[in-house]
Amino acid sequence: MNVVIYTRVSTDEQKEKGFSLSEQESRLRKYCRDKGYKIIRHFEDDHSAKDFNRPGFNKMLTCIEGKTIKPDLLICVRVDRFSRNAFETMKMVQRLNRHKVEVEYVEGFIKNDMPEDLLIEMISIVLPQIENERRGINTKRGLREAQRNGRWITKAPKGYKFDRSSGTSLLVPNNDAIFIKEAYAKYATGAYAKEEIRKELNKAGFKCSKQHLCNILKNPVYTGKIRIKAWKNEPEVIVDGIHEGIVSEEIFEIVQEVNKRRRIQPYNKKTIQDEFPLRGYLICNNCGRNMTGSGSRSRNRNKYYYYHCNYCGNLRFRADRSNKKFLEYLRTLNVKSEVLELYMAVLRDVFTLKEGRNNKVRLFEDQLAEAKSMMEQVEDKFFSNQIDLDTYHNAKDRYKKNIYELEEKIQNLYTVRSDYDKYISDGLPLLQNIDEYFEKASTTTKQRIIGSIFPGKLIFNGNNYRTARMNEVLSLILSNDKALQGVEAKKADNFVDQSSKAPLKIQLSNQFYHDLRLLYDLKPYIESMAI
Repeated sequence: MNVVIYTRVSTDEQKEKGFSLSEQESRLRKYCRDKGYKIIRHFEDDHSAKDFNRPGFNKMLTCIEGKTIKPDLLICVRVDRFSRNAFETMKMVQRLNRHKVEVEYVEGFIKNDMPEDLLIEMISIVLPQIENERRGINTKRGLREAQRNGRWITKAPKGYKFDRSSGTSLLVPNNDAIFIKEAYAKYATGAYAKEEIRKELNKAGFKCSKQHLCNILKNPVYTGKIRIKAWKNEPEVIVDGIHEGIVSEEIFEIVQEVNKRRRIQPYNKKTIQDEFPLRGYLICNNCGRNMTGSGSRSRNRNKYYYYHCNYCGNLRFRADRSNKKFLEYLRTLNVKSEVLELYMAVLRDVFTLKEGRNNKVRLFEDQLAEAKSMMEQVEDKFFSNQIDLDTYHNAKDRYKKNIYELEEKIQNLYTVRSDYDKYISDGLPLLQNIDEYFEKASTTTKQRIIGSIFPGKLIFNGNNYRTARMNEVLSLILSNDKALQGVEAKKADNFVDQSSKAPLKIQLSNQFYHDLRLLYDLKPYIESMAI
């Protein structure tokens, strides 16, 4: 009989050791000599057997179907060298049979002389697939266990590189980390669209696509954590990694909140016109669809600009008049100085609670001292040969990460006063003059201010404005304006002890802090545009 022999391995490592191509070929040639077969061609592959998309096998198939060669048999050492997919195996065997080529194996070959032999043959075909899938499950479980232990198992994410100097692969920040930190800081303010941030960073040398930046701003790996995706009956979880974070968890949560609420709507620079600062934020009072704007010329060739609804066509009003009315509406939102002073006093109280802050500092410092002591003990045990190298590195990485986090928490507590000075002292007073800042600002900045104050859409009926939802911070202050009109302006320190008795309840949340940062960051931008 004329035969072709086929050998296969799945990785370069197998080519060098174990079940190698040369070892398979040697066994096949001996088998053919013993059987009296004539070998007319030999084909080989170093590809996976999950399918037949392999160069060597496809070349052999082309030769057989093109009648370049006319073998009676195709011989492999075992079924798993031919294929590890039972369904694909049966289809390929049928395909070869149509060209009068039978498939034979050195090990476990079943000759179909009896109908019952088919069952045994089917079992031999399915077993490699079962083995392959079992190996895949075991590999998957091993990788997930490594993730649960805090290790990153795939390609290093942007902003990190692998440090293998300790004998283990540990993620460490690289030169791109500073750009990622800046991206998080800018986006957390809510004053920038993702595409604006991407373009700025791109000019600075940080190459990143739109989708990649979106993924970066959602990936907890940058806080020193690892997301383990759901698999089978195991839910998705986020665990502490052994690597160093680039951004704090607080900044990460603020960014997720900005993503969720879509506070600042992406805008298209091509559609921004000075005559239509409200475009994209106005909805039709009749149908609830977004309104647009356009200009038209009168008979005397003067050009006038209008906001109008393209859907129902029932609403249209002059842009200059509605813009002026919106500025008047902003003036009605001004907050009295005594109200702001009370809020600033209460916030100062929250930010500078010495007893609570000092207790936290002492707690973290005690934990820091304990972590450093534990690291010294691990080093002593290693140098006295009580633990091996892997145990030493694992423990050292764990304590090192813990020390870094504690030091960062202590530093944050010490700098909380500067945060108050920066965001509270400069951010809140802007609320008193928001109409003036809005009037001076460029159209782009005006749209940012609108998006910050009114997360919900605006409705204009031709005379008055209303909105479905106002900024929570501003709404909270305004709702207590009347109740506090009689409050005498005092020094901020006089309010500290009375803050709990004030006729309002303040929720100092990420939302509140985020909005104050937004106001603070917009201030110099507005002033520069006004100049």
